[in-house]
This record gives sequence, C-alpha cells and structure tokens, in this order.
Amino acid sequence: MGEIMHQHRTLLLTISTLTLLWTTCSTDSGQPFTIESDQVREGEYLARAISTTALESNYPVKDHALQQPILYKLSVNGHDNEAGFGQNHYLNIPPGIRQFYASTVVFGHPDAEPTHPQSPLTQSVTVHFRVDFRSVLNAWQQSGIYISPTSDSIARNDFRGLYLAGGTAPLEWLWDSGSTPDEMKFHDEDGDSIYTLSVTFPAGQPQTAEIRAWQLNKDLTGLPRFHSPTAPLLEAVYNLALEEALLNIRADSTFMAGKEWTGVWTRDISYAIDLGLAFPFPEISRRTLLAKVDGDGRIIQDTGTGGSWPVSTDRISWAIGAWRTFLATGDSSWLETMRTPILDALERDFNWNRTSKTMLFKGETSFKDWRAQTYPFWMLPADIGASQALSTNFLFLQAMKLSAFMAPVRSPETHIWSQRAGIYNNLLWSSFTNQRTGVLTDYFLSYPSLLPAPTRDALGEALAILFTPDTTAFMQNLIATYPRTDFGTPIIAPQLPDRQPYHNKAIWPFVETYQLLAAKKTGNQRAYTHSFQALTRAAALFLTHKENMVYDTGSPVSTAVNSDRQLWSVAGYLGAIYQGLFGINVVYLDERAGFGLELKPNNPWKWSSFRLTDFVVQGSRFDIHLKGTGDAIQEMRVNDQIWDPANPIPLKMPKKYRVVITLSRSPHDSDVINLQGSELMLPPAPVCDLTEDTLHWESNTDRIVATLNSMVLDTISASPWIVPDSLGGYLAFMALDSVGQLSLPTAAYLRGPSIYVKLIDKNLGYVDLGNKREAYTVEFTMRNSGQFAVRFLYANGEGPIETDNRCGVALMSVNSPEPQLMWSFPQLGDWETWSFTEWQPVKLQRGANQLTFDLEKWPLQNMNGKVNHFRIAGMELMPDPYPDY
Repeated sequence: MGEIMHQHRTLLLTISTLTLLWTTCSTDSGQPFTIESDQVREGEYLARAISTTALESNYPVKDHALQQPILYKLSVNGHDNEAGFGQNHYLNIPPGIRQFYASTVVFGHPDAEPTHPQSPLTQSVTVHFRVDFRSVLNAWQQSGIYISPTSDSIARNDFRGLYLAGGTAPLEWLWDSGSTPDEMKFHDEDGDSIYTLSVTFPAGQPQTAEIRAWQLNKDLTGLPRFHSPTAPLLEAVYNLALEEALLNIRADSTFMAGKEWTGVWTRDISYAIDLGLAFPFPEISRRTLLAKVDGDGRIIQDTGTGGSWPVSTDRISWAIGAWRTFLATGDSSWLETMRTPILDALERDFNWNRTSKTMLFKGETSFKDWRAQTYPFWMLPADIGASQALSTNFLFLQAMKLSAFMAPVRSPETHIWSQRAGIYNNLLWSSFTNQRTGVLTDYFLSYPSLLPAPTRDALGEALAILFTPDTTAFMQNLIATYPRTDFGTPIIAPQLPDRQPYHNKAIWPFVETYQLLAAKKTGNQRAYTHSFQALTRAAALFLTHKENMVYDTGSPVSTAVNSDRQLWSVAGYLGAIYQGLFGINVVYLDERAGFGLELKPNNPWKWSSFRLTDFVVQGSRFDIHLKGTGDAIQEMRVNDQIWDPANPIPLKMPKKYRVVITLSRSPHDSDVINLQGSELMLPPAPVCDLTEDTLHWESNTDRIVATLNSMVLDTISASPWIVPDSLGGYLAFMALDSVGQLSLPTAAYLRGPSIYVKLIDKNLGYVDLGNKREAYTVEFTMRNSGQFAVRFLYANGEGPIETDNRCGVALMSVNSPEPQLMWSFPQLGDWETWSFTEWQPVKLQRGANQLTFDLEKWPLQNMNGKVNHFRIAGMELMPDPYPDY
C-alpha cells in the first residue's frame, strides 16, 4: 500500500512542476461590486435594503438568450410521471433556425444528455414537438390503467391531457406551479396517436432594469434574530434566509431541497443542517434526517449515477447533520437514535467498499454527481463508483470520529473507531496531498489506473480543513492558493472545457460557506471576507438564496439548472452569521461537565455593532453582542462578569446568558488569496488512436503526457509514438498546455496479456442473476498462481444511468466459502447495453479456481431493497500491475 501511495505522489510531483500557475497568488481584488450599509452596487445594477425586512433589486435573473440544451419533460395531467429525477428530453437547436422540427420522442423514454451543447440562441425560435403516445394509449385500451416509469397508476378515465413541462420560458415545471396551461397541452389532430404542440421560445429581448422586491411575510417569532443597526442590508439578507427556510418546510414537517426541488435529499439536508439549520430548527432537522432512514435502519443514498449506492456513497454526510442536531439540542436519546444508522453505513463501506490497494473509500465526489460536469466523458458508472473522492473520504473520516464519541464509554467500539480515525486521518492527507504544489487532488481514478484528477475540489478541501483538529501551514496554503474569482469560489478549479455551467464553471453558496469557515479557521482574513461578501452580494441582488451562479459573471442565469431558496444556500448564509460572524461552536468538555459554548467571533465588516438574540443551545438562551471589528477578542463579558474567552460557557444547566464581546484586528501572515480562477481552463483531452504498438493523437496542445497505471512514462511532442513492448497495464494520455495544465485523462488502453472467458448459462449467452438465481460460480484453471486483476462484462437494464436505485450488488468468494469482495453492477439504461465492471485485484492459485457470486449474503442489499438484478456474459483477467501490495 505504501508503494502505491508513493506512486500517487510520484505522479503528482512529476506533474507539479508544470502546474505552478495554480498556486500563483494575487493581492489585487479588482472587485466589480461594492457593499455598503444598505446596498450592493454592481455597475448599473443596485440592490437596496428598504428596511431590515424589505429589499429591492434591478439585477436581471432571467436570461435573454436561449441557453442550450433546452431540458423538458412530458406530463400526463400536469404531474411528474414520465420519468425519474434527472431523466429529461433535450433540445439542441442549430443557430439561425426560426422554425425547428424536433425529433419524435416516445413517452417514457428520456434522452441521453448531449455531450456538446449548441451555443445560446439570440433569436426567438418556434419548436414543433411530436410525441409518440401509443404505449400509454395501448395500455389504456388493454387494461384501462397505465403504469408509468415513475410507478404512477394513471387511469384512462382520469386523463385530462398530455402537457409539456420545463424550466426554460415559456415552459414551467407544472408540478411545482399546480397549473395545466392550455398553451402547453398537446393534441392529436389526426388520430394517429402522435401528439403535437408548437411553442415559441423568446430570445434576444433587450435587458431592462426591472425593479423587483422582497418583503418579509413570514412570522419569525421564536427564531434567532440577528440585529445589524448600522448595516440594515446584512440583517435583511439574514431575514430573507430565515423566511426561505420556513418556506422550505413541507407539509410533513421536513425540509425540501429548494423551490424547484421539492423532495427531501440526504446530502442537501445534511449539509444544510450542519451549516445553519440545526440551531433555529432542531425539531424539523431531526424529522428531516429521520425521513432519510429506511425501514431497515439504513441511511438512504440519494438516487444517482448508475442506481445509487455503492456508486454514490456520500449518504455518510447524514452523520454531520445528525451530529450538529445533537450539539444544538444535547438530547441523549437522539444520540442513541443516530448511532445505529451511522455505524451501519460506516461498517458496510469500511468492510466492502474500499480500494484494497489504497484503502480509500470508493464512490463519486460528494454532491458533484452530474457525471459529465466533472468527470471525463468516457467514464461510465462503474468507473465513477470505483474512483476515490477527496470529499467523500473526509466525510467518512468525520463519521469515524463521531462514531468513536457515540459509542458507549469504555466500549471496544470507542477504541476501534478512534484508532481507525487516527489511521485514516494520516492516510487521507498523505494520499491526496501533492507535496510540491501544496494542493489536494479532487479524486483518483479507479484501480488499476489510480491517476489523480487534474482538478481541485473546494468542498473537499474545506471539509478536510474543518474535520482536522489542528491548523497547519499546509492548510493555510490550500486557502491562499485556491483559484477564486471576483464573485466567489468555484467548486472546482481549473474549469473543464466544452461543458455548460452547473458544477463546472459555477459557484455554489453552500460550498462558499464551507470555504468561508475553512478560511476563518486558517486565519486567512482576506479569503474569509471575500466569501462573506460573495454570499451577501448574491442574495441581495438575486432577492433569494440561489442554488448556484456562473463563476466568472456572478449571474444565476445560464447555469444548467438553478433554483430559488435552495435549502443549503439558505443555510449557508445562516451558517456564515452563526459560525462565522459570531463564532458559535459547541464543544465537549468532559464526562462530568458535558458540553460548552465556545465563541470565536470574526467581524470582517467595517460596521462594528452586531447582536444575536434568542439563540438557544441545549436549552440555554443566548443574547450575544459584538462590538468592534476583527477576529481578536479584546474583552468578553458573560452576564456582566469578565470571562476568559478560552473557557467555553457551560451548557449542562440551562440558563440565560448575556454575552458582550469587544473585538480588535490581529495581523494575518497568510492574508493572501488567488483571484485567477476565471483564467484557468483545462485543455481538452487528446483524441488518441492506439493500434498495436503505435499511438496517433490529435490535440490542440503541443504535448501530451503518457501514463501507465499511476506512473508518468513520458512527455510526447510528436505523433506517432511507439509504445515500448515491455509495458503492461493501463495506458492513458493527457494533454499538456503551454502553461502546464493537464487535461482529464483519456480512456485507458489495456496493454499486455489478458484472458477473456465467456460466461453462458442455459444457452442464453449470459448468466442472469437476481431474477431467480441468487448464486453463480465461475470455474477455471490457471497455469500459475499469483496476483491478478479481474473484471466482468455485464448488463443492467433496471434503470437509467442518471437516476434510480437499482445498482446490482453481489459478494464474491475466491476459492473460499467466505466472501472477500463486493461487486457493483450499475444501471446502464437498457438490457441491450453491455459494459465492464471495475477491475478488482484477486489472488489466484495454480490449477482449479472458483469465483462465486452470492446475492443473498449481507450487505448486498442495494438502496432499492427489492430489485437486485443484472446479467454477466464474460470475465477478463490480467496480471495485477501492483502484485506486491
């Protein structure tokens, strides 16, 4: 394992001399906006606080160009019943066309997401839609009932119409509006079961300085109140956040993810509760968290790539939301309730879902789950699920630490998880660190490649800093060098080419808040202030806490998807006030004293008087008054008595506390930020063709880097290139541009010997598992014993790549009655599509070998819990590229 980690570092170090642009720092802001006590001004746009409960803005939040692709869905009776979340139809309209006849789509069959969207349209276009509705009509004719892909039963007698829904004007998501407009209703004029509709999409309209307004309408009684007498703008934006939090409470007393996302999402609510919702809404937070635990006591992994867990594993973020709720309430019964789901998730992935060569947890990057936005286009769900992400791994580390605390005192569990947390803390920092440039890599590709991604992850780096007790010069360097823009912190850096803004080329306020808190912890006042200003600017100008914005313009327009009152954006601003400005942190003192409230305020603003009242922590009610600016506590008084700020305020006995803190500014040696984020773009990956031993490549750069497994082989400046005969393993290539930036890697080419074995059962041409058959053994002989890598050709048509929760899962035993490996068989969209699983290392013996799949042993159950079905048609073996580890 140590050698593999060394090889990771070798690759990073070899490349690091070419990537110094990443770490170039700037002290010139050039900020295009200003924030005053009652307003935000950005060029011709102005947001004003009319009062602490009213804002107005003329900032445009509607696009006047037609962004592509246009996403839409079909709807029976105005409900979301054509396809699951993330499954859409797409329009990609060439420029210069005023009348566009879209291809006929079949109801219930979503499109693949286009990899190369057309540029925005600046002229209006009329689109003529055609929908083949025969599958629905035939079902009604045969039984009177149509069962949709979303499992909705739609009766023929209830049919009121087929409608068009979408987020691009004039379309709207009908299930949010509750209306079924006649102008979006399809008609079958000639009775051929092909329904038609024509819609004109406006574009190219001149932007007007339309003044919009927000006025507080919700009653905020009983919630913590923030008072900003000399800066009413800040108080108004805070009140806006509280109101939007209330608007996001559903009828079942749980939090929805946002105005456009009415469901309850594990990662959304977990991050939101951790950032800012636990203290003002402890009971709603608790109910929402419990809504994401299934009947078997498992934390629910949100639907996503290839059928949810184990491709996606960031359900473990539930632990940080649950822990913050406990800190807010001090409820010991909640501590016991949250313990079981967290331990269950930890144990499943710790035992079965780690890469044996690196010991890192598998699974895609947390929340960045829109595949082509951050991963190479060629990566399929199996590749993504076997990658190892910075963000997800640090979430698992934090869950280990919490599990050590939650276990009964002096129990073996306490010792076990405490030891594991210590080991993994060191492992994660050493694995993901580039020693030369002082940055962390976003994710590693799956075994046997194990290449590091050429991007950085703002969320992952912030979590790594916040989840590690100490503060180091290395952490300070992470904050100082992360490439930011005038409008905030992009969630990845550098950006990827040829992809529209969403995760790529975007700023997300909740990630901005985690960066704000990490900057505060490392003492970087400029980065801390920059993030606070970015959050305030966006909410004031937009008059809502938006989901995201474009990284180099700061506009919410032109991102692929966006939503008002996004829950974790709302929580992000609350967190900036609670954890940032007032420095509120609940800490454990000891078994006798229990918990205490630690206050480490930091006022980055020029206004010097703020107050937080009715802030309740574990039954104690706080009134906290800040005077002065800066991050150094000059004096602290608690109930009129001088108080040592190093001593937390005890919470064991509920009391009322009046706290007055006088601040002053302290010098900051690390007060540097990097504002080159808008200038950095990865080069496109090279187009390569490897035939026998000869590589031909095309690239818009002069050089490409050849890699074998996790090692750099050569920098190539001319095509063709002859591959040495001695090379064996996974060969991949990355473009290298003139400033030293590397592209995403190409798909790997397998070099060297391999064996492919067809797997056939009952003349089917494949083996069907999980339908009626729950076990299968592959028997074969080997001439020699040794370490090998194995993968399987499989199909899983139980759901689309984009969503659902039917990823196939099976345990495997290798020449043993006990299982040693877990395999995942992600959804591929249909049964005609075949793909390979990940590679996994196995130890084989000379002579007869048996690899046995078992679908009945724990913990094979996927998130669906009922359907675990896939087919395998072949097995491929090659020598293990890392045989000694």
